[in-house]
Amino acid sequence: MLKKLILSLLLIVSIQQVWAQKYLVVDNYNKKRERYFVGDDLYLSVRGEKKIFHDKILALTDSTITLENQNEELVLSEIDAIYLKRKWVTITSTGLGFIGFGFLFSGAVYPLLEDQRYEQDESFITGAAFVVAAAALQLKPIKYRKFDFTDGDRSRIRILDHTFDQQK
Repeated sequence: MLKKLILSLLLIVSIQQVWAQKYLVVDNYNKKRERYFVGDDLYLSVRGEKKIFHDKILALTDSTITLENQNEELVLSEIDAIYLKRKWVTITSTGLGFIGFGFLFSGAVYPLLEDQRYEQDESFITGAAFVVAAAALQLKPIKYRKFDFTDGDRSRIRILDHTFDQQK
């Protein structure tokens, strides 16, 4: 009986620790809310810089984010935009590249075939078109969905704290 009581107390304490956490919330009104926890990858740009930083979240406080490789705290008001990587772009781009290189390979081995059922030029053109389409999907406006925080009424960023306080 005592063993069951201790195990259930440990379970309750561990579940409470899992629920007691802070996370970064990106709201784009009329869209799904995006949540980022400590350890998640984050693509963001800072005001005054055009570079997109790719880093992991090391710590979250009430109004700051600490990034792993930057070793500095960013205040939420300094963040210009957060970029969400679209998964379908990566999958589609990989598939198109695979198909394109398959056509290019078939055009390269065309002279080795005895039964030539297709034209070599068509295979090269088709393969090049697929490879160009795969490369075009890797462009920044297509690959990332942008949550822009410069315009105050379009998107917002905040840190939520779901810590359960035991004191009354």
